Amino acid sequence: MAHEEPVNPFQQLTTDADHDVLIPAQIPTIHRTSSFTFEGLAGPILLHEDASGGCGGKTWEAANIMCDHLIWKHAQTDGELFRGKTVLELGAGTGLVGLMVGKLCREEVTKIIITDQMCVYQSPMLELMEANLRLNKLESCIDVKELNWQVLSLAISMGEPTQSMIPFVPDIILASDCVYLEAAFEPLVITLADLATLDTTIFLSYRKRRKADKRFFNILKKRFDFVEVS
Repeated sequence: MAHEEPVNPFQQLTTDADHDVLIPAQIPTIHRTSSFTFEGLAGPILLHEDASGGCGGKTWEAANIMCDHLIWKHAQTDGELFRGKTVLELGAGTGLVGLMVGKLCREEVTKIIITDQMCVYQSPMLELMEANLRLNKLESCIDVKELNWQVLSLAISMGEPTQSMIPFVPDIILASDCVYLEAAFEPLVITLADLATLDTTIFLSYRKRRKADKRFFNILKKRFDFVEVS
C-alpha cells in the first residue's frame, strides 16, 4: 500500500466571506500518478492525483483504511459482501475506494457509481475520476456521476423529488473522509438518510481531526444506528 506522511487538509483552505464555506486559499501543487497496492487485491490501482481543484484531488489515509477493511470483509464473507449488490460512493475524490471495489469483484457486483460534487472552484473531480477509470480499465463496471449533498438536501427540504439524482436504491454506500467540513455535516446525513433503506449498509471512514467532528455523529445517531470499528 502507498503510505504518506499525514497532510492537513485545511492547510490550503480559507473561508468565504460568510465564514461557512471552505475554499482554496492557494492552488495546491500536488499533481502526480500514484500506485496503490493492497493485500488481498490482485494488482495495483493506478491513480492520477490533481489537487489543483481542491483537497479531494488527492488520496487521504481514510480511503486506504476503508479499502483494507472492505477487502478483509469481502474475504470474511467468502466473497458475498458485494455479490449482486449496487454500490454508491459519496465524495469519491480520486475514486480510490470505488475503483478498489470494481477491481476486487467486477464479476460479482451489479452496479458501482462513484460520485462527487462540484465546488465553488469548479473542481474537475468528475473528469479526474473518469481518467482514473480509464487508467485502470474499469469503465465497463463503474459509472461516474455528480451528486451535490447541499442541492439534494435542499430539494428534500422543499419536498421536491430526488430520484433523478441517483435513480436506484443502493445496497451499500461508501463514504471515506467526508467528515471534515462542519457546514456539510447536516447535508451529508440528510443525503445518507434519503438514499438508504433499512436494508442498506453504510461504510464510513474518517480521520479524527477536531472536536467539532463529534457534532456530525450527534446528528448521525438521530437517524442511524452505527457501530464503530477501529
